Amino acid sequence: MWNGNLVEGFLSREFILNMMQNGQSVAKELAAASPGGLEFQERNFRMAIAPFIFPHMKVLEIGTGVGVYTERILEAEPSVHYYSLEPQPYLEFYLNVLFRNYSFYSIQGSGADIPTIKNSELDLVLAYNVFTYLKITVVLKYLREISRVLKPSGKAVLHFFEVDSISPNGLEELESFTNNFDNRLILSASFLKNYARRWNLELISEYRLSPGSISTWLVFEKL
Repeated sequence: MWNGNLVEGFLSREFILNMMQNGQSVAKELAAASPGGLEFQERNFRMAIAPFIFPHMKVLEIGTGVGVYTERILEAEPSVHYYSLEPQPYLEFYLNVLFRNYSFYSIQGSGADIPTIKNSELDLVLAYNVFTYLKITVVLKYLREISRVLKPSGKAVLHFFEVDSISPNGLEELESFTNNFDNRLILSASFLKNYARRWNLELISEYRLSPGSISTWLVFEKL
């Protein structure tokens, strides 16, 4: 089970700056400490992300954090042009140092928009474990913006906790992760699918690591 205090420790400014000074990857340390470890992360990458990665593509990640999958994507395909929308300045600084040898670019946003990216510019948008933390109104604005910036046939790979189907034990697990429960009655796979269609985003893949898991990946294609 995820431990919220453990995650907060990995994301603390002091821990990240110390890892950066030592030339270590926070993403790999966090993945190793997570339930299932590095193998869990690798299986998620192979199933939900890797099929949509190709040379010289343009990728945007919303809420990049410590780059849990950023690092894996760039290792797999170094020619990718990677745009990162990360609101925390110390995380943005860490990411720019970590990925300085790649085509990695930081962009700033208000928390519900994707500025500087032109219409139909991107091949893929990734949001890993971001929507769980956001109010539903912000999630809906992001879906509209994702549709705007994707090329036709571009992909949106979205990960979140499907809170409609959480068991009591699962809810306790989620409570250790975030204090925002405004979404738990409506932020579900079916809700996101239905709303995404309004913005020409068609579901092409749905993935859970195990039956009954609250960890949900949805992949949409821009029509």
